[in-house]
Amino acid sequence: MKAKAITEYTLMVTQSRIEGEPVTQYGVRWKTALGEGCLPNLTEDRDKALTFLGRLQQHRPEPVHLKDLAEDFLEECYGPPPGRL
Repeated sequence: MKAKAITEYTLMVTQSRIEGEPVTQYGVRWKTALGEGCLPNLTEDRDKALTFLGRLQQHRPEPVHLKDLAEDFLEECYGPPPGRL
């Protein structure tokens, strides 16, 4: 049986400007034996980002599922995107 690669998740912090104003945005980075990547700028709310990160660290999903998990989490936090009910 093939061993499952362990995924490490960490918080990612991005500083940028939106309409001239400084903004801090949070996302996640992942790293496995096979590679690494990131999903930046998920939210400006650090507490929400830490909640999502905690779930990832607890359940250790494979990175291929990260986009869907992030979309579900953001919908849970902020509601469905405009045009989708």
